[in-house]
Amino acid sequence: MGTKVYRFAVYEKEQADREAASRVISSFFTNENIPAEIHRFFDTDGLIDAFRHNVYTAVFIGMDSMSEVDAAWIIKKFAPKCALVIISSSKDYAMEGYRLDAFDYWMKSIDGEKIDSALKRLVKELKLLREPVIIPEYELGGIAAATGLPLDELRNTITDKKEIK
Repeated sequence: MGTKVYRFAVYEKEQADREAASRVISSFFTNENIPAEIHRFFDTDGLIDAFRHNVYTAVFIGMDSMSEVDAAWIIKKFAPKCALVIISSSKDYAMEGYRLDAFDYWMKSIDGEKIDSALKRLVKELKLLREPVIIPEYELGGIAAATGLPLDELRNTITDKKEIK
């Protein structure tokens, strides 16, 4: 038994940027009533290692140096169907995004209609191409313990109430 949920990875070196990206993404999926889990990363090693243990539907990667470009290529190798959204303060990485077949390229600061539009396109593609990850019941118990939410409330929070398995 488990609950269907989309898993997203957000990588940004700077905490403020990481939290801003996570907040925008989380807000969108909450407003759309789409079950989503966001994992935040502050270093590329942790991000890459996470792909060995988790399946992510999409990764939002802050790209401001060649180490992030390298990480994006490794992610594409581990998870070629994972949607890649590049977030940068510079247009310098746009060509690399094209080579990576990135789903989208966001310029900082990340807010506004462009982001909303991109996330709507992502949802449309996700529904056509990807199945959400099933979170086993025992993981829900751990999440409930960590957040302090009752298990039933957590189930209702991360599901659309039609996909409880």
